[in-house]
Amino acid sequence: MSMFLTVKQKILVILLEKGPLQNSQIAKRVDITEQWCSEIINALHEEGLIESQFITPRRINKLTNKGIEVAKHLKKIGENMVGGELREPSNERFSRSKEKSKQVFV
Repeated sequence: MSMFLTVKQKILVILLEKGPLQNSQIAKRVDITEQWCSEIINALHEEGLIESQFITPRRINKLTNKGIEVAKHLKKIGENMVGGELREPSNERFSRSKEKSKQVFV
């Protein structure tokens, strides 16, 4: 996972990749305290990105449809990050237009 994502964003991507998780499991994966995790989970819930199910004594968190879309986008951004720089898209059209722009400025 990209180190350039915020803790909130990392939580969304983790829930996308690993499915419903308890606060303690999320906290361990993101390397934060359970208290901080709980605060972030509450904020994400208020934003409509996750929903929680309480199964005593556990709170199971999963992404809403909106959360899934946001997490997919964040994951894609994280995957395109390499060494602090955005990786260039690999499609040919981008490569050709890049070559044309080099010719103009050379």
